[in-house]
Amino acid sequence: MKSLAKMLLLAFVYLAIALGCIRQWGSTDPWQRLDVPVVGFFVLALLMTWNVSRLFRRLPPEKLREFAGLHFDPLTERIGGALTLLEISVFLDYGQWRLAPFLEWDLARNLGIALFGLAVLTWLWVDRHLLEAFLSPELRLIRSGPFRHVRHPRYTALLAYKSGVALIFASALGWLFVVVWALVLVRRVRMEERFLEETFGEEYRQYAAETARVLPGIL
Repeated sequence: MKSLAKMLLLAFVYLAIALGCIRQWGSTDPWQRLDVPVVGFFVLALLMTWNVSRLFRRLPPEKLREFAGLHFDPLTERIGGALTLLEISVFLDYGQWRLAPFLEWDLARNLGIALFGLAVLTWLWVDRHLLEAFLSPELRLIRSGPFRHVRHPRYTALLAYKSGVALIFASALGWLFVVVWALVLVRRVRMEERFLEETFGEEYRQYAAETARVLPGIL
């Protein structure tokens, strides 16, 4: 329960800082940058926080470590944590710096919130299947739901999530983070596939031959 409370506190502090970065301090209209796409982002971000809290409640600590892949790749979690902190700069870019104002047009930002929403829904769908598998008493390769066509749908959702953020906040820094996350995930996928092949052997090799890594029909 302490780890869950800490996680929730950190999530709410992060979102509060993001709001502070967007606020126009000293302006007669301090929330002028808080428009529909941005409000949509915060609502969906709270939904993601609920999803993570659900995992914390249902999985014991050792299963949480396994869920996060810490047993074969502890580095990615630390890199992800550092990137998440650095991504505060995306909110500052939108609220204060506006480094690339030409990115701020309504169609792109509306597409961004649609992409972000799709990413969140996909993430929830993926985690539902992962949670069922991790709560099962027997070890099995997941091939149901989003895993029917893509071996790493959670990473697909993550890249869509980060791309949605870049569009919503019209941020060149946001797109830089998309590229960095993509590079981090290339390393992660290689390590995870090596681990899964060692664990499931021929079953995983056959599954890999029938499915895409991240995007159906592309990658």
